[in-house]
Amino acid sequence: MLIVVFVGVLVEAVIASSGLDLWNAAKEGNLTYVDDALRTGISPNWVNQDDYGYGETALHVSSKFNHPTVISALLEAGAEKDQRDDRGETPIFWASMHGSLDAITRLIESGADLDIPDNWGVTPLMTASYRGHLSSVEAMIDAHANVTLSDNDGYTALHYAAGHNRLSIAQLLLSEGADIRKQDNTGRTPGHLAKDEGYIQLQEIIDGITGATSRKVVYGI
Repeated sequence: MLIVVFVGVLVEAVIASSGLDLWNAAKEGNLTYVDDALRTGISPNWVNQDDYGYGETALHVSSKFNHPTVISALLEAGAEKDQRDDRGETPIFWASMHGSLDAITRLIESGADLDIPDNWGVTPLMTASYRGHLSSVEAMIDAHANVTLSDNDGYTALHYAAGHNRLSIAQLLLSEGADIRKQDNTGRTPGHLAKDEGYIQLQEIIDGITGATSRKVVYGI
C-alpha cells in the first residue's frame, strides 16, 4: 500500500514538473521544447500554481513575452484562448499589459475575447491605455474592442489614458466614441481626472476645446 501511494505521488510530481517545463519553454519562446512537451501529452492548459504563479498557463506567458509562433502551437494543441488566471486576466490581457503586439494580433486572429475583464473589472483595452501602448490600443480597437466599458471604480479606457497623460491614445479613444461625460465612482470625468493630474493639454482635448472629432483628423488618414 505504501508503495502504491509513493508511486502515485511520484507520478504526480513528474507530471507537474513536465507541465512546468512546458510553461518555462513557452515563456522563453522555445518552440522546439514546447512541441516536445505537447507531444508527450502535457496539457496546453496546465496551470502554474507552483513557481510563484497566479494560475497562468503557457499561453499567458507566451503572450506576455510576445512569442506568436509558440502561441500558435499552443492554440493548435487546444489551449484555451480566454483562460483566466487567479486574477481574472486572460492571455490577451497579459499581452496588452506588456505591449506585445504580435501576440495581440495572433490572439485576435484566434478569436480571443477582447472585453473579458479581470477581477477588478479592468479590460485589456484599459490596461493598454494605462500603460501607453498605442499600437496595442489601435489593434484592439480595429478588432472592435468596446471603448465604453468601465471597471469596478468606474474608470473607462479614456479615464486611464487621461490619468496618465496618454495623449495619442486619448485622441484615438475619442475618435472611436469614448464617453467624455462618463463619471467614475467619485464623480470625475476623464477631463476632470486629466485636470487634477495637471495634464491641461489633454484635459482641453478631452473636453473638446482642441480635440479632433474623427480618426482621419487625428492621424491624417
